Amino acid sequence: MSLTRIGIVALLMSLSLVAQETPAASNTQNSGKPAASTNAKPAGMPKMAPSPEMSKLIKTMAGMWTTAETVPPSEMMPKGGTGSGEAMIHRGPGGNSLMQNYRSQSAMGKFAGHGITWYDPQAKAFKNIWCDTMTPAGCEVFNGTGQWEGDKLVFTGTQNMMGKTEQVKETMSDITPDSFTFTIEAGPDANSMKNFMTIKYTRKAGGMGMHGMHGMHGESQEAPPK
Repeated sequence: MSLTRIGIVALLMSLSLVAQETPAASNTQNSGKPAASTNAKPAGMPKMAPSPEMSKLIKTMAGMWTTAETVPPSEMMPKGGTGSGEAMIHRGPGGNSLMQNYRSQSAMGKFAGHGITWYDPQAKAFKNIWCDTMTPAGCEVFNGTGQWEGDKLVFTGTQNMMGKTEQVKETMSDITPDSFTFTIEAGPDANSMKNFMTIKYTRKAGGMGMHGMHGMHGESQEAPPK
């Protein structure tokens, strides 16, 4: 190979190297900043802070509980009845809801239910959905809302009971750090409601409150009752 051909080959190789390096250099010169790293981590999804209303409810209700049920005589249960069970109540994802897993045993047999309560800032009220082994559709959204009335949490609305639409009032009262009472009243109108069921919740020994009962999605929580 002659010196001329060697020179041409060397020139072509140098031009090729310059062409490969030029774009990166050009980008730096045009922007005045180094090219962005391709290893940058995407920003995480923002977390929603729990509302004061939910924080209060979680602090009040979260924990492991034993339950004692009392059902007065009614059309559904002419002789009335009693039952016993247990419940695990814990904060939902992000602390924006309260979740309950409930199991009991009575003369009617075994019962299991799951409820979710949350605060709707637009309605300025609590709302609730309940699923259990006796609801024909599986789950039912409570057709009403809940509000604190002094030291009681009261839900009022309507509900289909045995094929009839009735007024319903659900009250959480006598609230202490270790117990509370849940009462369901129902009737054709607000002035003729009768007690349908009363459940006394008593905190289990060692059953933790808000700080020990964290929600789901990677947060620690106690195992549900068996």
